[in-house]
Amino acid sequence: MHYFKIQNGILLYEGKDGQELREFEIKYDPERVKGLLQALSKLKKEIEIDSVPLRLDDYLNNWQCRYCNFDEICKIISNEPTDWKKAKEKIKLSPAFKEEKKEPKISEINKEPEDEIPF
Repeated sequence: MHYFKIQNGILLYEGKDGQELREFEIKYDPERVKGLLQALSKLKKEIEIDSVPLRLDDYLNNWQCRYCNFDEICKIISNEPTDWKKAKEKIKLSPAFKEEKKEPKISEINKEPEDEIPF
């Protein structure tokens, strides 16, 4: 809406369960756009300097954070400015993300291949 100078728009929502459609009329809000553009500009700068974006101030109560795929990573990195290399190291050292390395059992190593195909 902002870039095309459109004052009114419709957000069309399709429900996942029954494919029902709902329309929401949206009016252009210059103050909201200003805030969004500033936030995107800040994010772009962080990406350009290889910095991990800080988590939202209200991340514990923010509804978006409850559905985020990165919530565990967000908790590990905390809210300190850091670069991606340091963040990756923190994640690797975290117990939540350590890979279990299972040693093969001797019985599995010495197992003879089966002569018959099992189907």
